[in-house]
Amino acid sequence: MTPQFLRALQAQINATPACAVHVHTNEMPKISGIEARAKDQAIADIINVGRTRPKAFEIGKGTIVEVLGLAGANAFLDIIDGDATYRHVKHLLQDGRLRVDSALVVQLVQGFVQAGVISEAGGSALLALGQEPDPVTAAEVSRAVRGPWGDEE
Repeated sequence: MTPQFLRALQAQINATPACAVHVHTNEMPKISGIEARAKDQAIADIINVGRTRPKAFEIGKGTIVEVLGLAGANAFLDIIDGDATYRHVKHLLQDGRLRVDSALVVQLVQGFVQAGVISEAGGSALLALGQEPDPVTAAEVSRAVRGPWGDEE
């Protein structure tokens, strides 16, 4: 746990209204270790909802068909295959090497959703392949709430 991670987690906890009732700092009256762990776990459970990080994941045309279905995949792939703008994307897809976690692919998929080429649900499902859970633990919450953070002087 770096000081930057702990400070960012502290800021996220402070910015999440549902966490407020569970926050117990060193400045508050002392509570038992069991109570503190329960509060920290409650905060971790709140923060962990939907918390993800990018995951390296390569896809090909088969994955596009599986995720988007035949109609959505045809619309998506017809554009990729037919538009010279995507000539290098086309080869990556053919080889099963398109990184769905890359910022460029995220923008591409979001653009196809906005243009109505694929559905929002299809775009989200495709992009979800490039994400994995990024949970925080009660111990990390404890350090973020009460320190030490590692950047004290």
